[in-house]
Amino acid sequence: EAFLANRQLPELGLVLFTFGNVSVVDRAKEVFAIKPSGIPYQDLSPEVMTVVDFDGNVVEGTLRPSSDTKTHAVLYRAWPLIGAITHTHSTYASSWAQSGRDIPIYGTTHADHNTVDIPCTLPMSDEMILGDYEYETGQQVLQCFEQRDLSYEAVEMVLIGSHAPFTWGKTAEKAVYNSAVLEQIAHMAWLTEQINPQTSRLKDALIQKHFERKHVIVIDLKKYEVWFVTGSQHLYGAAVLEQVAKNAQTIANYLNSQASIPVQIVFKPVVKTMEEITALCKEANHTENCAGLITWMHTFSPAKMWINGLKQLIKPTLHLHTQFNRDIPWSEIDMNFMNLNQSAHGDREYGYIVTRLGLNRKVVVGYWQDPNILGDINDWARAACAWQDWQGARFIRFGDNMRNVAVTEGDKIQAEIDFGYTVNTFAVGDLVKVIHQVSDDAINGLLQDYAEQYELAHNLTESGDAREALREAARIELGMEAFLQQENAKGFTNTFEDLHGMAQLPGIASQRLMAKGYGFAAEGDWKTAALIRAMKVMGAGLAGGCSFMEDYTYHFDPANPMVLGAHMLEVCPTIAAAKPRVEVHHLGIGGKAAPVRLVFNAKAGPALNASLLNMGNHFRLLVNTVKTVDAPHEMPKLPVARAFWQPNPDLKTACAAWIYAGGAHHTSYSQNVTTHMLDCFADISRCELVLIDEQTQLSQFRKELRWNEQAYAR
Repeated sequence: EAFLANRQLPELGLVLFTFGNVSVVDRAKEVFAIKPSGIPYQDLSPEVMTVVDFDGNVVEGTLRPSSDTKTHAVLYRAWPLIGAITHTHSTYASSWAQSGRDIPIYGTTHADHNTVDIPCTLPMSDEMILGDYEYETGQQVLQCFEQRDLSYEAVEMVLIGSHAPFTWGKTAEKAVYNSAVLEQIAHMAWLTEQINPQTSRLKDALIQKHFERKHVIVIDLKKYEVWFVTGSQHLYGAAVLEQVAKNAQTIANYLNSQASIPVQIVFKPVVKTMEEITALCKEANHTENCAGLITWMHTFSPAKMWINGLKQLIKPTLHLHTQFNRDIPWSEIDMNFMNLNQSAHGDREYGYIVTRLGLNRKVVVGYWQDPNILGDINDWARAACAWQDWQGARFIRFGDNMRNVAVTEGDKIQAEIDFGYTVNTFAVGDLVKVIHQVSDDAINGLLQDYAEQYELAHNLTESGDAREALREAARIELGMEAFLQQENAKGFTNTFEDLHGMAQLPGIASQRLMAKGYGFAAEGDWKTAALIRAMKVMGAGLAGGCSFMEDYTYHFDPANPMVLGAHMLEVCPTIAAAKPRVEVHHLGIGGKAAPVRLVFNAKAGPALNASLLNMGNHFRLLVNTVKTVDAPHEMPKLPVARAFWQPNPDLKTACAAWIYAGGAHHTSYSQNVTTHMLDCFADISRCELVLIDEQTQLSQFRKELRWNEQAYAR
């Protein structure tokens, strides 16, 4: 992947000779592949690429890595959601960098990609230049983004003052794309100033309009707060309490500064009495953007003070069992130190009362700067956000359940009691009225987006004989989105048996609405639609996607058994391995015109399938980890989006376990949500979680189902 990306740079005219480089990271191994130093691009091959760790040490390859390696390493360490970095010396972008100027946002091409000027870092001091220059270059980028309050996820490009540009993305393809876009923007800005030196910055309204056309941001986890709550008591005196507050704020500020934690961590004053604790819990309950609390007992905090508040608290909690100091100060420890740092037993006192009250919570143990601890907090915070998103959420069923199907039905009243969301049915005719109100201008704008974002089959192009089908698909998408917005809904279902007044079954519409963050499931399956929405919230901002999915057919080859997952039309393009293709084909059910759909293969890699089931006396969340693989053969006669996977621990065991557990044929398939996130989510929602993974043995699994039936039954 790194080799192919590097080869693109000269093809795009972004580099000459040996200038520049692209790197691609493997997060699991904490290494990245990068172009070796001094090697011309025409001499590159996969074999000569250099693999280094985050300290710049070569772990694979015989050649010296690029001189920019340390800069890449700094960015990979600091920004966990980037998958690749590109550095070029392209003419116009480098010229702006050499001038030390930001690139102003003059036109709509710029606004299509960013809402801000392209930032240029400040000049380096002599000390930085003469020191660890490449490392300091990376630090300059981090400092620039911190000082300007920029998100590296939103702004994927920067100019290094006096030097040249760097860009990044979740994939190598995106990182290289961003470099090409940056060079074009830089060139346009330069020409603009030559033509009219007094050109004004683009109007804010026009910036937002063009950016929103290309970027639909439905789920923003930064709007959520997690409150950092520290317990103590007045017994210790003012001086100790002042130090407790100072240390707690230091921890909260550190957690809030970590890019790996997607929410705002908000420090709250130390609570020392029952009244303070109760007031804080009530405040959290009534603060809509508070997703939960992180609690920590710096000193001993008598737990009877917590009873009244915890009994009233309805927000999720994470109990962080840590201490301010990592190590015991062997030569300096005294009773003052012991008196201040009592979390080892203060947290036990607090833990007792939470257990006694029968409250679910996440317990995380370890030093607060440990990356593993940060990972646990990230997973829990994402689950807490998904839970908060469900509270009061509205899910729409266009039509009813597919006739006579069992697993897609369920107790909607109990779901609202247990999970907080509502499910209501709307007549398809109500939707059709909105679809018919869509303007031709809106349709034309969406058709342009289709052409820019996807590969169009020839018969769907402007001169194609099926162009009208694409126009109708666009009309349906715009109408459905307008209806969902009108009803403030977060997801929907439909069924091919209830399409009265619609020209075709919504294919590309459902696919693209999922990509925008809506939960969706077919055949009236509201539980799966709600679960997909929750998992899209959990995975927001992470590489990979989440989609409605169905186990469609098996490949029982003993040497290579696998599952073909798909649906008639509705698989989300966020899981695609490459640019989807828009096609139109006859569908043998539904009795409507041939529907338009996106066709693609899912990206290979680890993933999971999750199913939310109504067991009568409780809900069950069933999860199976899988390994998605590339399609072994072409399937020219199967025009649907699809994924191939090998379930863990093996096909035979996984399928048997799934059926024993009552698993549905519909699932939420995710490439970025982990089993740990779902475990946190199930714990918050008091829902049974059953996991099928590498360790699953059928005999033990069936016993677990029997135990759980008793433990979770209402």
